[in-house]
This record gives sequence, C-alpha cells and structure tokens, in this order.
Amino acid sequence: MRSWINITHAGRPLAIGIEMTDGALHNLPSDPNNHAANYHLSLHQKAHAVTPFDHIMMSWNLQGHAPNPIYGFPHFDMHFYKVSRDEVMHTTNPAKFIILPPAGYIPPAYLFTGGVPRMGAHWVDLLSPEFLPPSNPGHAAFTHTMTYGSYDGKVTFVEPMITRAFLQSGATVHKWYRQPLYFSPTGTNYPQRYNIWENEHNGRHYISLDQMMMR
Repeated sequence: MRSWINITHAGRPLAIGIEMTDGALHNLPSDPNNHAANYHLSLHQKAHAVTPFDHIMMSWNLQGHAPNPIYGFPHFDMHFYKVSRDEVMHTTNPAKFIILPPAGYIPPAYLFTGGVPRMGAHWVDLLSPEFLPPSNPGHAAFTHTMTYGSYDGKVTFVEPMITRAFLQSGATVHKWYRQPLYFSPTGTNYPQRYNIWENEHNGRHYISLDQMMMR
C-alpha cells in the first residue's frame, strides 16, 4: 500500500488516495482475537500544503466491528487524519470522546457511535443504504460508506469504509458524500467525493478522495 496525491502544475490538488496491490488483500492478519490491524501511510509534503490531511491510517477488521449486524463483515477503515500520528496515539481519554464538535461541523443525519482508543469517536451516515429499512428500495447490505471522526470537540478524520469483498470484486464507485457547514482548519482544499476502482492493466486497487473545494 502507498499514498499518493495528484496536483496540477498550478498547485491545485485534484485527488488524494491509496494504491493497493492485489496482494494487499491477501495474507492479512487472521487471528480472530486481533480485531483490527493498523497500517500508517505517510503523505507527501505537498499534500500537507494543499489539503487538511496529515497522514492515513488503514485499519483491517477481520471480524468487522459494531454494530455487528451492519458492519460485521471483513473490511478496511481508511482514516484520512487531519491530526498527527502522535496525536492519534494519544487519543485515549474517555471524557474527550464525548466532547462533540459544535453544531455544523458534522453533516446532518450522522450519528455519534462512541470512541475507539488510538483512533477517535466515529459518526456513521444514517442515510447510507445499510441503515435504510429493508422496505426502502435503496436498502442494501454494507459494501462501502463514508464516516466522520472526532475527538475533544474537533473533527479529526474522514473515513471511507470498504469491505474486502467489494474491493476484490473490482467494482467502480464514485460517491459524493455530505459536507458539513463549517470546516477547521480553513483556507485549504477539502474533498467532496470518494472513489473506488481497480486498474485492469496492473490489477491494483485505488481509493481516492477528489472534487476538491477551497473552504
């Protein structure tokens, strides 16, 4: 796995993301007691200058995670962090997990689901297909979604979640995700869409954030 960023000659970011060889989807940790394995990907210094992101943490969830009826499938959590790796490692105070960002910093219809040490508090999209009632034509089992994360009253990451099965399928997705009213820090470029695809020539898998907008 590696991170990458696509920037124009004028210095405008077009996309930021992850490249995975097909081998990265195999021979993953298989200990049922190891619920998540984390891999940290550094970003090019140019990414720091034109986006809010500091690094990416890829988490492999062999048995999925709560709520198990919805997210209990083997999947990857791809945290695009706005804070440093050291700050993430010190994200451990239970009292700070429940200090929520002010209204407007998380999009509407996102539900706070609690904190995970050395990761952050998570917010899931109640309008994502897996949360819709089975009677709704848009209902579908979880394959991919976008979540937000926070800690100590600040939004600290955005996180595409994708099942391994969906990545292995080679399917292509371009999904706009809902934006908050307010951003911190400001004066930098925030993505509005996540993308998933496989390159048929090299067999590699790509996850990107694009449609950047200055906030």
